[in-house]
Amino acid sequence: TYNRHLVIDGTGFVQGGQQLGAIDSGDVWTLDHIDALSSYWDEMEYPMQPVTVPDDPAADDEPIKGILWLTPKQMLSITTQASGRYWADMVKFAWQRKTYGTKHPLFSGEPGMWKGILIKQLPVRHIIRWLPGETTNIITAANRLTATASSQAVNAALTAGYAVDRALFMGAQALGYAWGKSRANNFFFELKRRKYNFEQSQELAGISVYGMEKLRFNFTNSAGDKEPTDHGIIVIDSAVKV
Repeated sequence: TYNRHLVIDGTGFVQGGQQLGAIDSGDVWTLDHIDALSSYWDEMEYPMQPVTVPDDPAADDEPIKGILWLTPKQMLSITTQASGRYWADMVKFAWQRKTYGTKHPLFSGEPGMWKGILIKQLPVRHIIRWLPGETTNIITAANRLTATASSQAVNAALTAGYAVDRALFMGAQALGYAWGKSRANNFFFELKRRKYNFEQSQELAGISVYGMEKLRFNFTNSAGDKEPTDHGIIVIDSAVKV
């Protein structure tokens, strides 16, 4: 949705995907953007739910605002840049949070943590990328109340050797699961058995019905309008050197 789509512009963010038409090679991730994202979370009109893991004793006092999933190229921009803060320090902060007692796999590997945001790298196979001149679907400011998508081209004049990668900032309950029930046992899973070959052999079959969908709700905004809002997730586009 319009209010859950950010594009890096200089040291800050621009809401909505139309900014992709003007993105340039300077619009890359830096450590300053982690500060800006944390501040953005604090002042959101429709706050995202923090991420809570069962064995985290600091969950109430120091909530994890969200998990920032960066592509490998975006992560490279973060880890090789310094502006009074260093990536090694953020890794230490994540490790410190882990030493509170949490054994959740979100803290596996070498994540970083800053201002309540846990920073991890997306698996290579999940990279979302556009080259200059390629198009994607966005929701414009004019269509924010209907969530009608339209086509937007990535700046064709983007410097050679650069592309646009998409980061995911995920809070709680970004994805919903719905399970169906079997009429036979009123449960979401059913196991059937059948014997054959003169009762010497047995075959098994499991049956389940379920679906998953990114959650989206209509919230009343400051103008009193019902605005479609993706729940639990923000996408953030940036330039990357490829």
